[in-house]
Formats: sequence, structure tokens, C-alpha cells
Amino acid sequence: MVNWARLLDIVNNPEKYENDPEVLIQQVLDSLSSVLILEILSKSKLEKQDKLIPYLVKEIERRRLNYPPF
Repeated sequence: MVNWARLLDIVNNPEKYENDPEVLIQQVLDSLSSVLILEILSKSKLEKQDKLIPYLVKEIERRRLNYPPF
């Protein structure tokens, strides 16, 4: 689920997040659900958004590591 308040705060107040694109990208990714990240990854691959794909893959791997294996 998207935390819209947090996402809008990031967009409207980037100075609070050190104006660092990496930090901003991570904050946005943290506000998105895993399902939404997978959907964005699919669309990114279809639309050849090569700059976005590594961030999405890294976030998926980070979240996967936070859960113990079955």
C-alpha cells in the first residue's frame, strides 16, 4: 500500500531528505507495497526504463532478505 502522505512529503519537501536522489528514491520505494514495486518493474521492462530497473530489483532483493526462507 502506498503511504501517500509520506510520498507527497518527499516530493514537496526534498530538502528534508538531504536533496540526495538515492535517498529520495529509497524513501519513495519504502512507501510502496511489494506488489506495486513488481508491477512497476514489469512496466519498466516493457517500456525499457533502464535507469529505474536496478533500483527496483535492489529493493525487491532487500525486501526478500528481510523474510526468512520457508
